[in-house]
Amino acid sequence: MFRIKTWIQNSNGWQRLWLVGVVASYIYLAIFVPFQESSSYSQSKFSDMREIEAEMKKTECAPYLVAQFSQLPTDAYIKSICSGLYYERKRLKSDELFSLKAYETEMNSRIRFSLHDDIKFGLIYATFLSAIVYALGALAAWVIKGFRKKEL
Repeated sequence: MFRIKTWIQNSNGWQRLWLVGVVASYIYLAIFVPFQESSSYSQSKFSDMREIEAEMKKTECAPYLVAQFSQLPTDAYIKSICSGLYYERKRLKSDELFSLKAYETEMNSRIRFSLHDDIKFGLIYATFLSAIVYALGALAAWVIKGFRKKEL
């Protein structure tokens, strides 16, 4: 902790500006953006869930809830009416009975996984970005220092 405090006290204006930029980029890329993306992803998934819930109430879609996937009707008309259930069953690759509770649990898991991925990528991107900016600043300082050298 003492080392960090000493560095901050001894840093020049550009380094302090870099530090403020790093903190801002971490807040934006690792906190704000992932939650914003997660919110839009969640809204999309909840919309899908409402569609599937409506399809579950249709009598034409009853086989899509109880039959094994390999035995589902392949009639184009029925598939169009029950497309949400059909594609969700196809994605799940499960011959178990389809229930809204199981779908909600799986959907929430996907939302959390997406949020975790967005946070990881935000942290990696912010770290990479701050390292590049710091390296460019150090390179510029080294070049400027070379021009200011007194010749013997």
